[in-house]
Amino acid sequence: MRPSRSSVPIPSQPLDVRDGESFAAGAEGYVLGREKENASPSRPAEAPCASEDKYRLMVEHAGQAIIVAQDGWLKFVNPKAAEAVGYTQEELLSVPFLEFIYPEDRARVVEGYRRRISGEDPDASYCFRVIDRAGNVKWLELSGVRIEWDGKPATLNYLTDVTARMEAELALRESESRFRTLVEHSFVGVCIIQDGRLTYANDRLAEIFACSKAEASGELETWLKSFVHAEDRESLRQLINEVLMGKVVSARIEFRGIRRNEEMIHVQAYAARVIVSQGPAAMITFLDVTAERCALEALRASEERFQMMMATIRDTLYRLRFADRKYDYMSPAVKQLTGYTPEEIAEIGFKSLILRMEVIGSDATDLTEIAQRMHSGELREWRALYQILDREGNVKWVRDHAFPWRDENGRVVGTVGILEDVTELHQAEEALRESERRFRDLFENAPVGYHDLDTDGRITRINRTELQLLGYTREEMLGQPYWQFSADPPQCEEFFLEMLKAKGRQTRAREIQLRKKDGSLLPVLLECRLLRDRTGRVVGLRSTVQDLTPLKKLQEQLMLAQRLETVGVLAGGVAHDFNNLLTVILGSVQLMLASLPEGHPLRRDLLEIQKAAERGAALTRQLLAFARKQIMRPQAVVLNDVVRGLEPMLRRLIGEDIRLELQLQEPLAPVFVDPAQFEQVIMNLAVNARDAMPQGGVLRIETREVYLDEDYAQAHPPTRPGRYVELVVSDTGIGMDDETLKHIFEPFFTTKEVGKGTGLGLSTVYGIVKQSDGYIWVYSEPGVGSAFKIYLPAQPSVPADEADPETAIPARRARGKTLLLVEDDERVRQVTSRALARFGFRVLSAANAQQALDIARDPAQRIDLVVCDVIMPGMNGPDLVDRLSEVRPGVRVVFMSGYPASTLESRTKLAGRPLIQKPFDLEELGRILLELVDQSSSAAAT
Repeated sequence: MRPSRSSVPIPSQPLDVRDGESFAAGAEGYVLGREKENASPSRPAEAPCASEDKYRLMVEHAGQAIIVAQDGWLKFVNPKAAEAVGYTQEELLSVPFLEFIYPEDRARVVEGYRRRISGEDPDASYCFRVIDRAGNVKWLELSGVRIEWDGKPATLNYLTDVTARMEAELALRESESRFRTLVEHSFVGVCIIQDGRLTYANDRLAEIFACSKAEASGELETWLKSFVHAEDRESLRQLINEVLMGKVVSARIEFRGIRRNEEMIHVQAYAARVIVSQGPAAMITFLDVTAERCALEALRASEERFQMMMATIRDTLYRLRFADRKYDYMSPAVKQLTGYTPEEIAEIGFKSLILRMEVIGSDATDLTEIAQRMHSGELREWRALYQILDREGNVKWVRDHAFPWRDENGRVVGTVGILEDVTELHQAEEALRESERRFRDLFENAPVGYHDLDTDGRITRINRTELQLLGYTREEMLGQPYWQFSADPPQCEEFFLEMLKAKGRQTRAREIQLRKKDGSLLPVLLECRLLRDRTGRVVGLRSTVQDLTPLKKLQEQLMLAQRLETVGVLAGGVAHDFNNLLTVILGSVQLMLASLPEGHPLRRDLLEIQKAAERGAALTRQLLAFARKQIMRPQAVVLNDVVRGLEPMLRRLIGEDIRLELQLQEPLAPVFVDPAQFEQVIMNLAVNARDAMPQGGVLRIETREVYLDEDYAQAHPPTRPGRYVELVVSDTGIGMDDETLKHIFEPFFTTKEVGKGTGLGLSTVYGIVKQSDGYIWVYSEPGVGSAFKIYLPAQPSVPADEADPETAIPARRARGKTLLLVEDDERVRQVTSRALARFGFRVLSAANAQQALDIARDPAQRIDLVVCDVIMPGMNGPDLVDRLSEVRPGVRVVFMSGYPASTLESRTKLAGRPLIQKPFDLEELGRILLELVDQSSSAAAT
């Protein structure tokens, strides 16, 4: 059986073997082996001698494998050799010995055999591999000598099975190779330091310090000076010594290295004590950590910048883990936001501060649901608005904006977000919303109408006020051309379109009429201005619509008041002249009656003349009352007393077919009026009501206290707000239409037949109310009736004054008293002079101021009293009296005039001086003058 020729690796270097000379010497001179089977059979066998048997026995039973090789054949194999390869001796001797040699080692065995035969290397030994019967490869160590076998050269070989040793050595060499490869190709530098030198340095160490491999080795001190920063050399030297001396088994250090190009690097070294060639050494590994140190420095700088940024950023950054619902990070700004440190927030939880939460743009409110949606990718961000309570108890508004936080595997593990203090923004938004709400309220409830139009004139916005003015709903007007609601659509459309084209002019106003939903017309003032966008482009119009109805009414009232004022001025002038005529007539009649005895036939005619003159005087008083220029004697009066005093007369006046109803509030505040004139007011209104109810009805008189507020005053100019006493005289008569109401207070205006009214009744009422600082309003509707409402300022209650007992003027004559009469009207002067003479006065008459002054300057003339007209050509009466007082100090004066006192006071210095109104009763004039004479005499006596 031939051995297997499987391939087995051959060691790269031969191993040392033991010397085989001792065995060769023991066998010197002895031929081992036996004849080859094909040896010549004719050769006789030689009987061995006893010594040969002895040595053969020794070889056969030797514990070492022994073979003899010659010419490629084995000539002798002892049993141990056969056992080594698993073949029998016969099998080994039957084939060339190379058949048992491992193929890759055959050349070596042949060469070794040749060298021994030739004597070139007789002591050479080597190892080779054989293949045993089982096909296993075994290592044999051969040590042989050259011998003679059968007269021919051969080799005697001593074989030792070194398979275990060779495999161990091979494994060791492979391990050393792997280690060497690992060290040489390591990413760290490696060196061995022993006996003050770097005995080994790998390529990576040379790369770290940018030097050659030779420079990386050598003397330790040279290496330290060349490649270690001066400040770090001692610490590295000390570490190496401690390792070498066994003080420490291993140690780590980081130092600054200097590369050959003088670039400084950061190196981390690890030193360990090892044994090399039975001596202590230090193995040091070097790692270039420059990049790491730069990265750490950059990271540290970045961290510092981050912390600085976090310290200055007003908003709070956070990171929240879903797993434990805790904050992984919370920036320092949270303390400014909440008053709590990040650590305190991590302990108590931010959620404990939330009073109210409003999620924005999502319906996810629970953290579990938020986590699930972020995991699924459904929720890419989450926003909310919180109302929180900070540490100081302040309420703040915080906006939360969170995003998914993913780990290195892309899995969502929490949220990262920012908490922004939006308290000021929320307050500003609230203020804006409140401002918008107020603007909407102002817009919707403005006292004027508002609307916006687009460039086509269509309504885009309109307020409630304008809708109420026109009676339409918002839906009916929005989107419609505005001129559609005008009384004159073409003209209105032209106005709006011209306004839109006139881009330079910003505002325009025009008075137009709008048609309300019920078809009636509404006068308005339309004021328009252009609306522009941010680029200045005209985008429409904004208009205000002011209801002119109250203004029109006010204008009508003003025109009426102006007409009444004009008529009043005319009436005052007419009354003055008429009063002078009446003064002459009444004075002449009184003088004639005084001169005629009772029963004289002329007395009857004179009395008729007197009555007619008195009626004329009453007519002038009515004119003056309308003009509010008659003399009034106001006092605190309770209107209830005036009404009750007139009740009997009123019942007789209105007749039995009209029912009188009194509704008088008790108690009632007094008013400051002339009671006599207010009796006239009530009587005139009652007569007017009676004439309005020819078929009978109800006359109602009411009194009560009211308060007129600002709204009422604005709706009823020129009313002033305040407390008033209201007097209402109403009837159920035929009523009046609007046209009649416009002229009702005008003098001489009447709806009665000719001869049944003067037209001065209501104008007199109007004048007395206005002169009493009051207001009168009339409400009437045809077929329903009329109501006159009079408002008089309420006065505080005052105790009634005790009336002085009347003192009868002694019927005596003014004997010895001289009176200066100054009157520009000759007829009045003559009648008055004759009347005063009858009272016993010596009368000095003057037609003007100059004559009066001339008389007063005459020392021969005594003057006790002066009776002077107020309005005269040249110098008026008060100015004349001022001049007279210089000549006649202390002289008493009585003025007389046909003008009302209010007119005189505005035109002269009459205020506070005695005045008698024309036409006057001569007896009354005499009584006043005699009273002044008595006062003057009393003053002289004291």
